[in-house]
Amino acid sequence: MLALACESRPHVALEPSSEPVPHATADPPPSRTPAPRDTVVWIGGDVLDGEALRDFARTFDEPADGFAAAFEPAASLWRDDDAFVIVNLEVPVADERRFALDASLDATPHPGGRHRRVHLQGAPWMCEGLARAGIDAVVLANNHAMDQGPDGLVETIGCARRAGLAVIGAGVHPARDWPLSLGDPGREVAVHALYVGLDRGAIEVGDPERAFLDEDALTNVERSASTHDAVIAIVHVVAELEPEPDPSWASWATRLVDAGVDAIVVHGTHLPMRVERFGAHGVPIAWGLGNAMSDMGRLSGPRRQSPRKEEDAATREGLFARLRVRGPHDVELAVLPVFVLDDRFLRWHGALPRLHARDGSHADEIRFSLWALDGCDEPARVPTEWREPWRGELVRWLRDRRDDVVRRSGLPAARCGESGWLNLP
Repeated sequence: MLALACESRPHVALEPSSEPVPHATADPPPSRTPAPRDTVVWIGGDVLDGEALRDFARTFDEPADGFAAAFEPAASLWRDDDAFVIVNLEVPVADERRFALDASLDATPHPGGRHRRVHLQGAPWMCEGLARAGIDAVVLANNHAMDQGPDGLVETIGCARRAGLAVIGAGVHPARDWPLSLGDPGREVAVHALYVGLDRGAIEVGDPERAFLDEDALTNVERSASTHDAVIAIVHVVAELEPEPDPSWASWATRLVDAGVDAIVVHGTHLPMRVERFGAHGVPIAWGLGNAMSDMGRLSGPRRQSPRKEEDAATREGLFARLRVRGPHDVELAVLPVFVLDDRFLRWHGALPRLHARDGSHADEIRFSLWALDGCDEPARVPTEWREPWRGELVRWLRDRRDDVVRRSGLPAARCGESGWLNLP
């Protein structure tokens, strides 16, 4: 039976000074206890793979290195920030496929008696790739975690833990909502991951399951609020490609705030949404982070855009939330616009220099990278060896994408020369 323990990565306090204090001073000796450091948590959006992403990863000797490389150069930013980094793993990484990708080809009812439209299954090296990219934890409280059944969820948890990733929002019923606990005393934060969904089905004690946003979860949040300096809630909704938060979300957000939550971020929209302060207490909330890594919108480009998922460039846009716990119930939220860029447009126009795989053969696989977008006219410093005029056209498109993310967030734009972070007033 799978056991889920409370995961933690506390910051290490500095050792007190061993220097003697002079007796001649009239002032009291300085405190030997250092002030606690702020706890910094980065939360990215949804992570999915796809055929082109898998092909890119396999151009490396170890596909896990290739998947990690897809998060560059943005990954260098969270590594430099001494932050704990969390993403939503939107696909199960089961040992085997138990249900067909296309539900219409699968005559076996899905657990819970409901047929899914698709049954996702991630590549076996995804967990290790996330860890090598500097990710510290994955959320599994989402609508795809059970795509390969209960055994697939158990195997996904095992995959994550073997890679050294903490797991939030999944475990064995009823102990499936144990929070992640981080930080020094005075800056301790509990992170809860909860799913707002209808596909729960019948659950017995001992069954592997996700953490739903229910009465038990609210009780657990209240308990965390009584034992921690701050509580962060990560909520997964089923609202694919919805441009605005559903008005009904205010109900569960209010209940979370009443239970003691100090900040909320939302997964599952696959599009970035507005960031604001919620309720009478002005709790910071990011209503949708969009995608952190996927190949959605794979047919979009500088000359092709439509509301269809395959042609919607907004599905390649995302926000990374940075939550800084500065004291009891004091959580600062900022978001960083990011974009999943591939080289299809340049490749199709012959604008790339000749690429070679490590074995010397020509590399035909599409290449991926994750870019933070700043406030400059060239929001991402893409390679200068990309040929003009197509490089310039791609840069202008990235500028449009940056402006679209900022518009969706509702926050003031960053200026050129700044880091690109959008700060919630």
